[in-house]
Amino acid sequence: MPYIGVSPSNGVRQTYDYTATAGQTSFSGSDNNSQTLAYTDSAYIDVYQNGILLIPSDYTATTGTTVVLDTGATVSDTLQIVVYDVFSVADTVSASDGGSFGGNLGVGGTLSVTGETTLATHLNMGDDDKIKLGAGSDLQIYHDGSHSYIQDNGTGNLRLKGANIEMVDNDDGGSLLQAVEGGAVTLYNNNSAKFETQSDGCKTHGVARINTNAANSYSLYVTNDGNNTNRYGIAIVCGEDSGSGTNYLMGFHDGDGGSVGSITFSGSNTSFNTSSDYRLKNNIVDLTDATAKVKELKPKKFSWKKDTNNTLIHGFLAHEVAEVIPEAVVGKKDEVDDDDKPIYQGIDHSKLVPLLVKTIQELEARITALESK
Repeated sequence: MPYIGVSPSNGVRQTYDYTATAGQTSFSGSDNNSQTLAYTDSAYIDVYQNGILLIPSDYTATTGTTVVLDTGATVSDTLQIVVYDVFSVADTVSASDGGSFGGNLGVGGTLSVTGETTLATHLNMGDDDKIKLGAGSDLQIYHDGSHSYIQDNGTGNLRLKGANIEMVDNDDGGSLLQAVEGGAVTLYNNNSAKFETQSDGCKTHGVARINTNAANSYSLYVTNDGNNTNRYGIAIVCGEDSGSGTNYLMGFHDGDGGSVGSITFSGSNTSFNTSSDYRLKNNIVDLTDATAKVKELKPKKFSWKKDTNNTLIHGFLAHEVAEVIPEAVVGKKDEVDDDDKPIYQGIDHSKLVPLLVKTIQELEARITALESK
């Protein structure tokens, strides 16, 4: 049978012997046999003076290490104190039945738990202490004193699973991101929705800006692979402006915010507009010798290489136009990029219109002059 306390084979009492000095009342410490007095409960000690058992009212025993007589002993009196071991129910947890600890528990080594762990309050961990998940510590959660991390070291994906996922600010009062199962993913700025996915694409709330400073890259690149019913790569929809009569589909601005062109519509007609306000121009003079310039142009007939039907059309070669009207051409002849890929020239045919108009005026003047003779 298990025994709590001092084993019976070692005895259940301890005797301490002291020899008194004249008038001595307090007895403690090492006795005649070099044993140090110690007891747990004064109810479980017997005190003998010269072999006579004293009653508890004859002494005081409260410290666990000292017995004090009410009346001082005579010199050479013997005082014998018998301390009995006190039996009590141990505050333990059964290995088979389990139990609980009411106080703190310190573990200096590794605590291995084979079942589930339930915490009633918090799991407190210090900076850089990690919660490690997975056989190879593939997922780690920790705080380094400045930043918080969810670190995935595994070979698969880091997945957040949930029918509705929301990221909010520190005050739990403003949304940063919301993702709804089978629905939209919405991005917020200052708790205001700015970008939202839809079943047929996406939409922005407010002004949409796309900026890039990278060389040889596109600010906006939209493709249509022809596999859907919409034949347009980009479709711009704008409601009617019944007030001004001018409906702006798109505006173009320089780096200072000034308008340099626009695309407008009225009814079913679309206009592609280049800025031409006189207030934007200097050095204004009348155009002369337009006929001579036009005579230098070399109109051609050709087909595009990608046109497998080889349909002939009318037009110009950009480098030839650049020799006559350089402001109508963009790019340089035979130009290539850093990867030796062609950078093709382009023509703004609207730049030819003033010459054609002036040429017609010059021809009209000549005809009028001839007819007047």
